[in-house]
Amino acid sequence: MAEVARPTVNGSGYEEHLMNNLTYANFDLLLERACAGYSVRYRGRVIDSPAGQGSADFDPPFTPAELAGFPLVNPTPEVARDLGGRLYTAVFAGIVGDLLGRSRHEAESAGHRRRIRRPRPADPPAPGRGP
Repeated sequence: MAEVARPTVNGSGYEEHLMNNLTYANFDLLLERACAGYSVRYRGRVIDSPAGQGSADFDPPFTPAELAGFPLVNPTPEVARDLGGRLYTAVFAGIVGDLLGRSRHEAESAGHRRRIRRPRPADPPAPGRGP
């Protein structure tokens, strides 16, 4: 009986083998500025997912002062976890969160892995004005 060649971890295509044999269910989420009069709001828009499409507006989860004080280089894990958690809670509230949960269930039922992608908007926001 002939021995089957298996990819090895150290080079010889292991990563390529993994990527070619995995199926992903994409959850494409576009974050954009929403018009709301004088207040600043954002919109999370699911443009493609196993569970369909939808959108919801949300308020920024932090103040401009908090953002100005956020260290862009080497933030502490606590600060990154706090701001990231607040952003996740704001973006995935309501219908966007429901779509994520249903997409997760559908992907798992089909034996697929899941990934959230953030496609680039057609008209990117001006510097310093996007989410």
